[in-house]
Amino acid sequence: MLGSGLTFIAALRLALPAFAQTSVTIESVKPNKILYLFNEQATANITLKNGGTSEQKGRLAVREAWDLTESREIMSAPVTLQPQETKTVKAEWNTGSIMYGRSLTAAFVQGSKVVAVKSEFYQVADPKEWFRCFMINGGGKETSEASKTNPFATYHNYDNHFCYALSAFSNLAPQEDEWVSGQARYYIRKKELLANIQARRELGVRSGGYTIGATGGPAGYEFARQHPDWMLRDKKGAFLTYAGPVSPTDVAKKTNEHLQGWYALVPDLGNPEVVRFAGEEVVRAFEMFDWDAMFFDGLYGVHLEGNTALGAFTWDGKPVTREEGTDKLSAQCVGAVRDIIRASCPNVALWYNGSTPRAPLLEARIVSLQDTNVGTLHEIQGAQMANKNFYGHHWRSLYEIYMNERNALLKAKGIDDPVLASGYTYNLDPRNMMTKEEYEASRDTWTTANHLGALMLTARIHPCVLASDGFRPTTQFMTRYSALLWARDVKWVKEPWKIINVESNREVWWEEGVYTREGRGRRDTILNIINSPDGEAFDLKVAKDPDPAKNVEVEFTTTADPRKVRIWALQPYGYGSKAKEPTAVELKPERDAKQLIVELPPFTYYTMVVLREETGGKTR
Repeated sequence: MLGSGLTFIAALRLALPAFAQTSVTIESVKPNKILYLFNEQATANITLKNGGTSEQKGRLAVREAWDLTESREIMSAPVTLQPQETKTVKAEWNTGSIMYGRSLTAAFVQGSKVVAVKSEFYQVADPKEWFRCFMINGGGKETSEASKTNPFATYHNYDNHFCYALSAFSNLAPQEDEWVSGQARYYIRKKELLANIQARRELGVRSGGYTIGATGGPAGYEFARQHPDWMLRDKKGAFLTYAGPVSPTDVAKKTNEHLQGWYALVPDLGNPEVVRFAGEEVVRAFEMFDWDAMFFDGLYGVHLEGNTALGAFTWDGKPVTREEGTDKLSAQCVGAVRDIIRASCPNVALWYNGSTPRAPLLEARIVSLQDTNVGTLHEIQGAQMANKNFYGHHWRSLYEIYMNERNALLKAKGIDDPVLASGYTYNLDPRNMMTKEEYEASRDTWTTANHLGALMLTARIHPCVLASDGFRPTTQFMTRYSALLWARDVKWVKEPWKIINVESNREVWWEEGVYTREGRGRRDTILNIINSPDGEAFDLKVAKDPDPAKNVEVEFTTTADPRKVRIWALQPYGYGSKAKEPTAVELKPERDAKQLIVELPPFTYYTMVVLREETGGKTR
């Protein structure tokens, strides 16, 4: 045995100077999935290479680790490598039922020396809570294609099939073999879509569908053909529309023909039959495509009734009047659709754009999040951040935007820590926004991506739509340490300065990013520290890292036995890292009565400090 937890991994890293004396390398560690469910049978292919001219014998030791101190041996087997031989060894294990991030570390040991080591990272989830592990990271120029078959290139574990169906309200489960996507206007072929979903699931990548109309919003033309009496009209009897006029020619077109505009009619969501149809259509989509989730792009449907100066009328000319307010009616609609879905699909994830509880539609937004396996998307797009006139163009303002989103969820009554995602965050192509020389100098916008990643880590945000290789350190760190970020029992500390003080050679942001997690007779205080950007504004062209934060000291006042407090500093890897793996260093504090002081390793963008107290079950 080489020890356990960090002791094991630290021993491997300390042994690496022996690497220069051997010709053996571990080329890759490849688990078969990026996201497992509880008690799945897992496998990993570990590829070793002997690049020398003599036979090499040793032992391959493979361990799985989670938390900060827990690990177990997966396998230990003798390996012989002939000169210039490459060999792949298969490891097998059961994932068990501990949720969140893991590492799988393979070491080649000769005698008492570890001569090669490599790790990979993945997550394990409760089937009812898997959405708490999700992230969308398409990668940049170098990895976007590779990630389609190798999710570890970006740590992407969820495919959001935007606008895959005929329309946003009905025909989410088309019977046709081929159709034109109602909004995105490209061809969808059912067999190819189903094959893609299955192939991605075999890699541990979940897949989800899309609708804008089931809880509110526009409906499709084919739905108007099926139920013209469910469409709202203007005073003259013409269909009401959400975005621009509707063409009668488009309404009459077949499902495999392109349209002039997107599907944008207004269904009568005050009619219970319409709402029931919407929920049942989503269920049909789950059954047809075996989706793992459904994304609802908006909760504002009943407001469309008031968006026309001509008023809203039913098909027979009766004006639409509601006794309930729009907020209450929207909440009823959202709740009814959710209940229909949950009756048939209890474990699917449901997530909503713009559902952070704020007026208007406060009640509807709270109702949408009174659920498990549920999330809210805060949409703030990369093109917005790049706009000098946008409030979030400045780093500190963007930081405050994220913290305000988090705080709005914390203040809402009746919801239990739903997933908070930031959507379309980097849905831009930096290569088209600067010269080739500027793009190459920016290292695929490495600096900007890592600053943004630090904000997401601190606010506990799940990334949604990233397009730069610079995000890989962040998403890898999220994968390994997701328990310290996204576990339901991670709680925000409102006045951290009462127990913590941070001193630094340069400005760092930390006061809003302190959390605690209690259980198993211990309490973790989780301190997120961001190194402030050199420039005030979001700038894709920045070509160098900020000056590192050095000599950073953390002072912590404990209520437990200070001799039993353990402290770690965790960091994503930096540019030019050979290992390209997060680092975890256990720190030895100075003690003065109940106060502990540690100096952190220098960091360029972000570090997480975990202070673990043995409490015996007592709370602070």
